[in-house]
Amino acid sequence: MDYVEETRFAAESLFPLIFHERDKVEDLKGVLDKIERRLTELYRVSDFLSLNPDLDDEGIGTAARWEARFDVEPEHIRLSTELDKLKSRIGARRIARAALCGSLLQIAKQGLSIVHQGPKGPKGRLIGTQHLRDVIWKARNQANHFDEGDAHAPVRRCFETLATDLSRPEFRDYNQRSLAFEVFEALRWNSYSDYERDLRSLL
Repeated sequence: MDYVEETRFAAESLFPLIFHERDKVEDLKGVLDKIERRLTELYRVSDFLSLNPDLDDEGIGTAARWEARFDVEPEHIRLSTELDKLKSRIGARRIARAALCGSLLQIAKQGLSIVHQGPKGPKGRLIGTQHLRDVIWKARNQANHFDEGDAHAPVRRCFETLATDLSRPEFRDYNQRSLAFEVFEALRWNSYSDYERDLRSLL
């Protein structure tokens, strides 16, 4: 049996979905950044007025306070509400993105299980100082069990090493959320052919 060929349709189908979710997260983050910048501007206006309560140069102070009351405050409330909604949307998209990448890791890991009965056989290329085979195995376990909040020692070592090797401290969040997307990025699986080449090197 050619495991890679038998799982091609499932694995290949995941790539456009992963890239779609990745791009949607980036788009939403762009909107989020704009809102946060505008809120910072509004905070500055509010801070200036609160620090200058006696400002009254030919009615400037009064006009500024009326502007703050009728323009700044409602915009601040609206943007704050929009910001909260955007954060929730980004969070949901990140969960979907991680789940899709976790599915891809699951397919790859199952190949190792079927062909080699475990993390055995060829080790594959290096990801930092660790071999591809071991990163896939540990990353699949992390993605499936992170919500238990107590990663096993091999998983902890793998992700601590990734954080150090790749200068990506987010890999230390292994007890908090699935890091399948971050691993997907670290593996540089920019297309199905990248994934297929790696998997065939292990099987």
